[in-house]
Amino acid sequence: MAGKNPPFSGDHFADFCESMVGQPYWYGTALYPCTRSLLARKRKQYPAHYASSRQSGYEKDVGKKSICADCVGGIKGYCWTGGGVGVLESLGTGKPFENRYASHGCPDRSANGMFSYSKSKGMAWGEISTLPNLRGLALHRDGHMGFTVGDGYAVEWRGFRYGCVKTKIARRDWTHWCKLPFLTYPASEPPPQEEFALGARLLRRWLLFPLKDVPQINSRLDVVEHFFRDTEGRELLKHQLELIGDLERLISKVAVCRITPRELVQLKNSLVAIAPVKELCSTSGNEVLRRIGEQLNPCSIIRDRIEREINPDAPNQIQRGNVIRDGVNSELDELRNISHSSKDYLMKMQQRESEITGIPSLKIGFNNVFGYYIEVRNTHKEKVPQEWIRKQTLVSAERYVTQELKDYEEKIVGAEERIQSLEQQLFNELVNAVSEYIPAIQLDSNLIARLDCLSAFTRVAIENHYNRPVLDDSLDIDIVEGRHPVIERQLPLGERYV
Repeated sequence: MAGKNPPFSGDHFADFCESMVGQPYWYGTALYPCTRSLLARKRKQYPAHYASSRQSGYEKDVGKKSICADCVGGIKGYCWTGGGVGVLESLGTGKPFENRYASHGCPDRSANGMFSYSKSKGMAWGEISTLPNLRGLALHRDGHMGFTVGDGYAVEWRGFRYGCVKTKIARRDWTHWCKLPFLTYPASEPPPQEEFALGARLLRRWLLFPLKDVPQINSRLDVVEHFFRDTEGRELLKHQLELIGDLERLISKVAVCRITPRELVQLKNSLVAIAPVKELCSTSGNEVLRRIGEQLNPCSIIRDRIEREINPDAPNQIQRGNVIRDGVNSELDELRNISHSSKDYLMKMQQRESEITGIPSLKIGFNNVFGYYIEVRNTHKEKVPQEWIRKQTLVSAERYVTQELKDYEEKIVGAEERIQSLEQQLFNELVNAVSEYIPAIQLDSNLIARLDCLSAFTRVAIENHYNRPVLDDSLDIDIVEGRHPVIERQLPLGERYV
């Protein structure tokens, strides 16, 4: 491709994703020639699809416009392909852009691989609860991906039955968002002011129900001025707020027993991050902040219990297992040991019984009819202990069981089911314990939201060079060199609004 290609913007990307909605398959952006080998490979990869009534229509589309071989299935996504040689461009626009993300520069990747690759390139990312209004990648809890197109929506490929669909992010189990390396994001783009969901919701309420009481307004302004002067405290608070999740949403899920293991870990991490905030506010020279510090409760008892009992990398669904830490429940530890090391245990049992009985050819086996058994050749059957129970007679051997082997068999067979049942029980007990802290955590969420809003006011004032207004009960309005905070941000550089 000759010459320098124009940048590929987020809006351009969103337009492409929107154009895919309703399509039975996901068109790619790495354009490949329509070859017989491509069609043969796709027939082999998706035999059910090519055997359907869509076959002729699909081949007709391929004949008209080459498509990305590895994007038809949807999971590889947008111009993240491997194999072949092609040109990257946006379908339907005719605007080519740099091909450094073609097959030779960006290998075929799964959804998690895309996420990891984007992070390795230094792209911004976060939990889905902190999603700003941007275009990029959305990672689903079951491992596939979609693309955020702004305004709280994502586009994803839902299989050949549904094709490409656009859904509200809140209605799907997305876990993370990430900017994509092949998109250009404006260098002048201001940092999102509503990344923190708690503060965003409280700010909306403040705008809907503004204060009329002058002392209360000045009380807020005092906090803003305090953060303006305390740079170190402001930066510490900003860092801690970035570690705190959406406490209000998380604790509401606890109340209805709908919280997942991963969300419980997020709740614990948030409570850990509250402790430095409490200390910062308690030692502050501002009276409002000191009162907030007194009321903040890190809930150290339940926080430490979650830390002790839940794995830090717990899955989003408890059915996937490995939620409860080792050492929490002795029965669970034993069942896991049985499940993970049953072969080693049986080998040790075989070696032990062989040494005790003096039968060197003794072996432990399994079949679907009799389960686990000890097999002894006829030449050694006189050495068999009396407590062994004969189960089967063969031409040259006898098969026996012992009470220990029967008990262990029952443990192995029921271990997985019991593990899942025990983990569910222990997790439910922990959630019930957390529910006792609902009022305290709800208060924490409200106080943290206030701190976020007030510290955000300080950052906005610093960035835009705002001065503190003087408010009193008089009827005078005196504005000197006033500026409109919304209009001035929309004007071209150098132009003033009067």
